[in-house]
Parts: sequence; structure tokens; C-alpha cells
Amino acid sequence: MGEAADSIRTSRDGYILVHLELDDLPGHPNPVNFPVLKFLQSVDINSIILDSLLVDNTWLLSLSWEGGRQLRNRHLRFWSLWQPWKLPLDIPIPDKIVNKFETEVPRSDLSPGKYRIEIAIVDPWSSREYIRPMFGTLSTGDVILGNTEECENYIRSLSSNVFGYLERYLADEDTQNRLQTLERRSSNGDDR
Repeated sequence: MGEAADSIRTSRDGYILVHLELDDLPGHPNPVNFPVLKFLQSVDINSIILDSLLVDNTWLLSLSWEGGRQLRNRHLRFWSLWQPWKLPLDIPIPDKIVNKFETEVPRSDLSPGKYRIEIAIVDPWSSREYIRPMFGTLSTGDVILGNTEECENYIRSLSSNVFGYLERYLADEDTQNRLQTLERRSSNGDDR
């Protein structure tokens, strides 16, 4: 068992599948393998820093981190904290990357706003749906994409429907302003 634990610890795979091999199974002339256990490894990143710049409707993103292990199948996820109903933007991180990753993303894929970024291991064979990590979870960080002006312009451009009001509400961290947003929404009454 110690050898197996060492193999898992030194593996660069984000997940290890353990099989049970049965010899002499009635009706099968050859040994039969059954997957019985899956070990998922953690990236264990201590600190994540994201620098962003919007140039001609394209985000130039530079992500750096401290700690962690260089595992395969790492992905960078952007979980919107202003649009919690949306799935995260998921960007694969090339396996050769050690602790700095740069990429470009169209503005249409990422609106200005607050996000919880996560570096996670993705099993390409799993159908598991991932959920937004809690605040302070290892290998995550909360960031604001865009400067103050870009965020304010984005908020002003939101439509006057339920999703627009909800996003305005979540974007505003001032309790008094949140109450005013709810009052405007309840007095307006339309769900366009």
C-alpha cells in the first residue's frame, strides 16, 4: 500500500483510477478489469493574482500563483459573483505552465465585474458538474475584472429586467443602495 501511496503522490495526473482485476471470472476467458476507486488530487495553491487589461474588446489576462503542484488537466475558471446563475468560463491551462499563465478572452465571454477565480483539476472523462467554491477555498481568489469606470459603465448598460436588477443588486456592496435597487424593482413591476 505504501508503494501505491508514493505513486499517487508523485503522479502529475490530477486523478488516479484504481482498477480491480479478476482472474477466472466465470464466462470470461481473460481477466476482467473493473474501476473501483478514483483519487482526485488537489492543486493546493496558496495565492492567486490576476492582472487584467481590456484592449479593443479583448481581455489580456495574466494569472500568477504561489505554491501548488504542477498537475495535468488544470483549468482556470471564472465564476461570476454578479451573475451566479451563469456557468463559469473554463479555460484549460497548458500542462507545461508552472506558475504564470497568460491568455486573451473576448469581452463578450467575460463582462466587467467581480469573479471568484479557481484553478481546478478537470477529469475529462467525468460528467460531474462543478459548483462554485466557497469564499476562502484553497486554489481560489476573488478578483474584479476591469477598472472602476469599466464596471460602472457595464452596470449602467444592464437591462431593466429581473436579471439586470439582480446583477445591479449583487454588484452594489452598499446596503442602502441595495435596498434602493429593490425598492425601484418592486415599484417598477415589469419583467422585460
